[in-house]
This record gives sequence, C-alpha cells and structure tokens, in this order.
Amino acid sequence: MLQDWIPLIRTDFDAPEPWAQFLRVINPEDDILAARVNLIEDQDLSEAPLEAVLAAVSTSLTERPEVMFVVDSETLSSVDFPVLIVDLSNLLENPFRSAAAVLYEISSNVLVGNMSVAEFRDKSHNWPDGIYRGFPNRLTNTEQEAILRNIFGTLPD
Repeated sequence: MLQDWIPLIRTDFDAPEPWAQFLRVINPEDDILAARVNLIEDQDLSEAPLEAVLAAVSTSLTERPEVMFVVDSETLSSVDFPVLIVDLSNLLENPFRSAAAVLYEISSNVLVGNMSVAEFRDKSHNWPDGIYRGFPNRLTNTEQEAILRNIFGTLPD
C-alpha cells in the first residue's frame, strides 16, 4: 500500500521565525509544489539525536514509511533550509540533505514509486556541498536560446 504523506519531524524549537519561513517554503501557494508531509512536532524530540528520532517514529507510526524528513538546528540556521533525509528502507545508508524548496520532488516521486530515496541521495552528489537542490535543467540557457533563435530567427520578447 502506498503512503500519501511523509513524516517531517521537527527537532529544533528554538527558532520560531525560521520555522515559519520554512513552512512557507514547503507549502507555497502553488499547491503542486507543496511537499506531501505530515508534520510531527513533539517537544520531547527537541535537539534529539537521530537514533532517538528513529525510535520515536518507529513506535508512533502504524506503518513504517520508506523515508522521513528531519528539521533540525542545521536546517533552520541555513538560508535554503537543508532538511535531513533519512532512508528508512535502508538505514545502512547515510542520510543526506535536501533544500526545502525541492522537498516536493522527493515526496511526490518516492510516494508514487517513481524514484527511490537512494536515487535522490545519488543525485545529491551533483552539488559541491552534497545538498540535493532539484533536478538540473536538461538544457543550459545558451542551448535554449540557440533553439529559440533557430525556430524564430530571433529571441521572442
């Protein structure tokens, strides 16, 4: 049975304004870009290590999800809110981080089975800091401009 949401666990309760900004990023007005998450805000998990978060999630959920997202102090102290992504189907693999603005890519694709968490982890290595930042454009701006010039003879306004 496929899930329709991914647990997002908050472990930093010391930064209310960055938390509010983070929520706006993952729930933009364009609903198609909203991350499909279920917020779990438990003060007992404040600054908890990952092992404690894993244990709490394991006991509180009726079904074990394939992945969970963790919003910790590192997430809320960075401008692009890099969320910790934990592959619960393979705990031997190290967690990785994803910019909050592209959580919808991970949640949507993993939930419907288009991609695995491991595939996103592999793509995170495309960026120097190892943070997944979304699917790269297939064409560069120069290539796009060349195609448009070829079609229209000039760039449209």
